[in-house]
Amino acid sequence: MPEETPIQPEPQKINTPEVQDIFSNPPAAAKKEIMEEVTQYGNTGEMIYVMPEKFRKAQRKLSKKDKNKSLVLILCLLVIIVGGGLGFYFWITNYHPNIPVINQIPAITQPEDNNSPSIPTANTSIEQTLKAEIKDQGGETVSWLEFYLPAGAVDPNLKIELTSQAVTDADVFNDYKVVGGIYKIQSTNLILQKSATLRAFYHNKIVESNWENDIVLGYLKDNIWTPLSSVQDAENNLITAQLDLLPSDTFALIVPKNKVTPTTEIFQIAPQISSTIDSDQDGLTDTEETIYRTGVSNPDTDGDGISDGQEIVNLTDPLQAGENKLSAAGLVNIYTNSTFSYSFFYPSSWITRAIPETNNEEVLVITNTGEFFSVSVEKNPDQLSLIDWYSKQSPTTEKGLLTTITVNNQPALWSSDHLTIYISKDENVYVISYNVGTEKEANFKATFKLLINSFQFIVPSAPVASRPDGTLIKYPNSPAVYLIESGSKRAFKSGDIFGKLGYKWANVIEIPITEIFSDGPIIDENEPKK
Repeated sequence: MPEETPIQPEPQKINTPEVQDIFSNPPAAAKKEIMEEVTQYGNTGEMIYVMPEKFRKAQRKLSKKDKNKSLVLILCLLVIIVGGGLGFYFWITNYHPNIPVINQIPAITQPEDNNSPSIPTANTSIEQTLKAEIKDQGGETVSWLEFYLPAGAVDPNLKIELTSQAVTDADVFNDYKVVGGIYKIQSTNLILQKSATLRAFYHNKIVESNWENDIVLGYLKDNIWTPLSSVQDAENNLITAQLDLLPSDTFALIVPKNKVTPTTEIFQIAPQISSTIDSDQDGLTDTEETIYRTGVSNPDTDGDGISDGQEIVNLTDPLQAGENKLSAAGLVNIYTNSTFSYSFFYPSSWITRAIPETNNEEVLVITNTGEFFSVSVEKNPDQLSLIDWYSKQSPTTEKGLLTTITVNNQPALWSSDHLTIYISKDENVYVISYNVGTEKEANFKATFKLLINSFQFIVPSAPVASRPDGTLIKYPNSPAVYLIESGSKRAFKSGDIFGKLGYKWANVIEIPITEIFSDGPIIDENEPKK
């Protein structure tokens, strides 16, 4: 078989006028190189063409600047890859698509035997609000309480009732006063599964502006009131408290007793009537300064740092520094009513008169002007609270105009004009009044406070033999001397009259204050000599 001549591929012709056609018409040097390569590799039947070295494009060497650019590109690429991977990871782990579950009912496995625990059922009680209120005698709501229970707060099978009980403004329990009324949540085994809300309302007529901000919701347990953490809306008269549990079944609006029962001194006597001149502004009018022998132009006669007016109200001596008792200063006398067992101080220059027709139920304290004080006793057989008793006597008076206080630990009530005070004791109400008479200004407001602050009830001692007529007596811490006559004690108008009538100071005996005599007529200069 004849040897085949290999077919040599025809080199591609590059028709470029600037480049010589080296393949179709190679120069002699190029031919020589090609032949040498063929000789080197031999004639194997294959034709291998290798482009001469000088026709190959040399590889460009990278500069330092190019290397830095490449390094930056690589680092950027790595940051993009790593950052993207981390972002994708966190997106996958935190992505929770909000896919609604339709008619998804949890599977309930039937217990295998009767000893298996039962499956608890959900509390399905509905939302509810219980309300109770308290009305006054005119039918107006003065207080109410709402007990709000959200859905699921209590056992749906429980029957819950909210009841109310009215109380008076004068009712005080331990250290708190109840405002409006008491509310009770009546149920059995009432346990809160969710927080409940108590909301209470009070009418302006049953509170005083000076203690309204101190009102809170409280609960009664073991006969002790305890305040709850509550929020006040004074503009709408509402108090609200949240309950996570029921500490008691009894709730009320309460206010600390010391906020509603301040001392007498805090309240101004007869604010609608001005006082006469008080030159040194010490709380005593110039007329009272004369009675108590204090300096008209010196507000602190004894220089102990307490004004003369405050000394009189505090029942201390304004003429001697210290806490010396006013009753021992010779400036006041003590009136004692044996029939109703009470006593009070009054200026020693004044006169007291029991009105015989009233069986000592009314006593007048006569001043040296047209003004006078009176102390009378009114019956309260049902032992009503002062507010209820007063409303019964004067049904047209608004309760909100009355102010409750205490006098020597006894409940008391101011009239709206602060000219009369009512003190309750057992089945009686003791009425102390200041009658200005025809005067347009009041001379004795501080002395009226003196009388009120000194008013006290006396427990008589066991009966003793009556003192014989003509006995001269005095009580401890009091300079007043009395003459016993027909079972009554008669006071001397002054020490001068005592001496002019022939009586001796050495014959005066001191008796206990519990030994009570009714007051007889005052002994004056017209009394016959002994």
